[in-house]
Amino acid sequence: MSTGSVSAHGRRYWLFPLCALLWLQAAAGIAAPTETSGYHRSSWTQLDGAPPDIWALAQDRGGTLWLGTGVGLYRFDGIQFEHFDPPQGQGFASSNITALHADARGRLWIGFYPGGISVLDEGRLRHYPPSPQLPTSLVMRIVEDHLGQIWVASFSGLYRFDGDGWRRIGAGMGYPSESADDVMVDSQGNVWVAAGKTLLKLPPGGRRFEQTGIATGLYASLLETPAGALWVSDGTYGTRSLSPQATEAASASGFGHFASMRLDRNGALWGTDRRQGGVVRVPALDAFPPGHVLREQDAAAIIRKRDGLASDRTIPVLADREGNIWVGTNMGLHRFRTSSVQVLQDERLSQNDVYGMAFSAAHGLLVSSERRLYRVGDDGLALLAETPGRRIYAIHPAGAATYLVAWDGVYRYAADGLRRLELPGAGTLGAVAGDGASGLLVMRQDEGLFRYDGQDWSRVGDGVIPAHGATALLRDADGSLWIGYNGSRLVHWRDGVLRSYGTRDGLDIGTVSALARVGDGMLAGGESGAALLRDGQVQPLRAADSNRLNGITGIHLAADGDVWMNGINGVLHIPGQVMARAARTGYVDGRLYDTADGMLASPSNRR
Repeated sequence: MSTGSVSAHGRRYWLFPLCALLWLQAAAGIAAPTETSGYHRSSWTQLDGAPPDIWALAQDRGGTLWLGTGVGLYRFDGIQFEHFDPPQGQGFASSNITALHADARGRLWIGFYPGGISVLDEGRLRHYPPSPQLPTSLVMRIVEDHLGQIWVASFSGLYRFDGDGWRRIGAGMGYPSESADDVMVDSQGNVWVAAGKTLLKLPPGGRRFEQTGIATGLYASLLETPAGALWVSDGTYGTRSLSPQATEAASASGFGHFASMRLDRNGALWGTDRRQGGVVRVPALDAFPPGHVLREQDAAAIIRKRDGLASDRTIPVLADREGNIWVGTNMGLHRFRTSSVQVLQDERLSQNDVYGMAFSAAHGLLVSSERRLYRVGDDGLALLAETPGRRIYAIHPAGAATYLVAWDGVYRYAADGLRRLELPGAGTLGAVAGDGASGLLVMRQDEGLFRYDGQDWSRVGDGVIPAHGATALLRDADGSLWIGYNGSRLVHWRDGVLRSYGTRDGLDIGTVSALARVGDGMLAGGESGAALLRDGQVQPLRAADSNRLNGITGIHLAADGDVWMNGINGVLHIPGQVMARAARTGYVDGRLYDTADGMLASPSNRR
């Protein structure tokens, strides 16, 4: 990893390691999550502005999440909940919304507890009140078929909108029931309906529903897997995979009666349980054979109020385009996202501490906490050494040796043990970096830069390199040195010549806290931004969200050319092709890994 080191007495942040796996330090005493292992849960309750009684969820083409609730329609952008107020004179007939569907044209279809349908199209509302051809009771589900027709399952029957008008489906189309619990359109275009006591199918282009002979129980819900398997969950037979040859009821009641079922990107089932409450996750649903009746031991997680859910009263579950699973309850909203980081939790990593982290060819991933140096392995932490003085704030591997920089001195750790180095000068220790071989570069406040070659110390740039306020230090591949300072200042020392860059040159990033060679440019990160230096020119960098480039404390160039930047808001992964264009465009962006991906806390200022 190529990165600068912040000064021991300057502002310092938690440092998140930027290795192939992201290991994160955790607060002491926090138990590892068990009910959602591999997933990170975010929660919004009424204290966060979430509405109560969430009965339906949908995501529109723009990515906005819509919530149908007992107190009206809401939209959520990931930060704020906003109540949708219909235009004057176009109010909903009811505030109790029980079904939502965002169709391929961008329209939002809305179903209500007392029946009736409304559609929101580019800000305009159209209402279809209860009538003989429209629902007159609770709307359970709204879906769209391959022809763009809208199907509605309701306690009062099954309905279809063909673009011109509504029709209640009945005996003329082979539909015998007076109600419909659920309706689903599969990948082949078949329309499936749970019709009270039986399952019906309308093939693509068909004029009449076909009897399947498959019995269903009360309040059935339907799901198709990527492999084409059909699952049904109801109050009588539980949850089961239907065999193509199954024409009779299940012989035994299965586990779970799910009000709603969805699959995440890993092929896991998420279902909201009507029987016991909460949400259930069952991994690898397609691994079960046709006809399998779900058992409780098939579930990898059963998450209820006792596990942190806002309420056991759960109904809607939604899989959004980003791969998140959303669950609505009568007391709040939850999002489950596949964890993208591997979290190391150990009480020896004190939350109130300064950390050093580095990767050593000899020892692997190293981390320090207080005065101790640990190796991170598959089995957790292994203590390697403990310094007798003050806390370690930086680790610098150099061949077979590893240098530990503490607030009161520098130590060399190798096969022969730990040894404290005699340092020249008396100034406060500042920025440190490896010298590209087996030695170390150390800046001493007001005294200058020193190099240790493994045996002796020598001065570098005596009287020329600024000795005050150094906050980052990097030895480049050509042997030259880059030194960052507070006040948006960066110097380049090469062959006895010093070149300075500052705000007049376009470098405006605050205190320079991280440096890395990226292609033919030098990438500098600071408290308030980032910049790329190339051919003596400074290119300020920007992102769609400027906060992503704030508080940068570490930069890593991966072997594939991708760049990883640790900042105050998380770890930003910038694709190599985006970084390659940055010198010309000044634009960088990518995927931000933050608390929503499983990080336990945002980076925090430390001294």
